[in-house]
Amino acid sequence: MNKTISRIYHSAVVMSWANQMSKVLAQAVILPIMFVKFNEPETNLWLLFLSLFALTNLGDIGFNSSFVRLYSYAYGGAGRKELKSYSDPNKLLSKRTTDWNVLADIYQTSKIIYSLLTLFVFIILAVISFFLFRKPISEISHPLDGYFALTFSIISICFFFIGHIYDTYIQGLQKVADYQRWQGILGFLSIGLSIISIYLFNNIFYLVIAYRCPYILSFFVNKLLLMNILKKLSVPQLKGEYSKLIFDSIWPAAWRTGIGKFTNYGIVEFSGLILAQFSSTLVTSNYLLSVRVLQMIKRFSNVFINSKIPKMALLRSNGQIKALENIVSRSYSNSNWFFVIIFSFIISFAPILFELINSSQYFSKPYLWYLMGIAFFADRFGNNHLQIFNTTNIIVGHKLSAISGIIQILFIFLTYKFLNIYAFPVGIALGYILYFNWNSAKLSYQSLKSNFVDFERRGSLLQTLFLIVILALNILLS
Repeated sequence: MNKTISRIYHSAVVMSWANQMSKVLAQAVILPIMFVKFNEPETNLWLLFLSLFALTNLGDIGFNSSFVRLYSYAYGGAGRKELKSYSDPNKLLSKRTTDWNVLADIYQTSKIIYSLLTLFVFIILAVISFFLFRKPISEISHPLDGYFALTFSIISICFFFIGHIYDTYIQGLQKVADYQRWQGILGFLSIGLSIISIYLFNNIFYLVIAYRCPYILSFFVNKLLLMNILKKLSVPQLKGEYSKLIFDSIWPAAWRTGIGKFTNYGIVEFSGLILAQFSSTLVTSNYLLSVRVLQMIKRFSNVFINSKIPKMALLRSNGQIKALENIVSRSYSNSNWFFVIIFSFIISFAPILFELINSSQYFSKPYLWYLMGIAFFADRFGNNHLQIFNTTNIIVGHKLSAISGIIQILFIFLTYKFLNIYAFPVGIALGYILYFNWNSAKLSYQSLKSNFVDFERRGSLLQTLFLIVILALNILLS
């Protein structure tokens, strides 16, 4: 029993699931309570804050994952010059003794980069957010509380952002379980404090403090955790220095990842902030809530493929393409089934659930929810195939995402006058369907030596038909 508990405690996968669960429950638990305790403008403002928090993931321009990989290769024995080829692990030498001077230089380089990026993020948020939040804040009963909440949000974002200095190092040292465990603990702490805040104060400012305080605390927790890990590893206290070589090693992968994240993820989140400037509170709330719910479903559906990426990469490197295709096909199918089943359940029973808590206005635009579901399912199709192709170590996502993002923005801009709110989900779906999906799928099929008919017959055909039937039934019965 003790061995089982120890394995669970030190399992990166289990701890990652726990952390993901805390993030999903933060929305699944807090939002229904808000629907009951807060009025519509306050709920709408909270949904906008959630979009702002989600957008902060784009602020690192892709440095976060790139630094984790860089630390990992250096920890595995790669020297400074070898880090230049870190995007292709096959080019690195076999594991040797770790040169802690290299990691000290990476650490010092990351401190300078994240310090500058945090300053940049603070200036951008201080200028843009007060403009974007002015209208929704003016609609709540106590606007000053809204501005206090926005100010605290920006401060918490900066703490969370500069904290990447420590968490990238921790994960690069293969201490993912330790990092995810503490993030999960802080996530559940955030949920508990938020619930207490809602019932005690029923105020948006205190809710933001309760929700974001653990994110500020994570800065100090990760710093102490890193110091403890380095102490256990008996790492000598070294003073690193900024290295242009290290920056040049990381920059190509970072900016490509950043562009891909912004055009693939940022457009959806940023669109809610833009919509709030010229649309009614009711319409904005419906859109923002649909985004939050679908992002939760997407986060969990991603796990089916993401958890298999190390195994997929190993099979590909060994040339076991048939075995790789079998794992990919099963994971891809499960990911799609999870998405369509959970989404179908929500759109089928949401009217009843919202009616029970006297909040039916949040599902007053069912066709918006249907179209958003189609858009996110299209997103799943393309990005699942891209994840599969990425195991080849050939990065093309930034190109695909940039072109599909341009299609999405142009369509929304040109058709909003005629389609109104529906221009957003239709534009997002078309950006994927017209370009991103078929190009990413083509690359995926080629890498697996498969084709559209054979692969999708097993992976997405039944799921697509199931989704179409559920949507048709909901439309007919509405």
